[in-house]
Amino acid sequence: TKATDSHSGVAPDTARSSRLTMTLHYGGGLWSGAVLERVLNDQIAKGRDHLKTIVESPAGTSTTL
Repeated sequence: TKATDSHSGVAPDTARSSRLTMTLHYGGGLWSGAVLERVLNDQIAKGRDHLKTIVESPAGTSTTL
C-alpha cells in the first residue's frame, strides 16, 4: 500500500526503489517589510555603483560585475 497523503510521503515505487513526493509552500514570513527593504536597498546601491563605474569608464573599455 502507498503511504502517502495529499501533501507528501514516501511510497514504494518498485521492488528496488522508492519514490518521494513532496509539496513545498512558503508563506513569505521572512520577507517582512524591514528585511525586504534592506535587501532592495542593498541591490539598488550595488546597481547604482556599477552603473556609475560603467558610465565613467573610458570608451572602448569593458567593466565586469
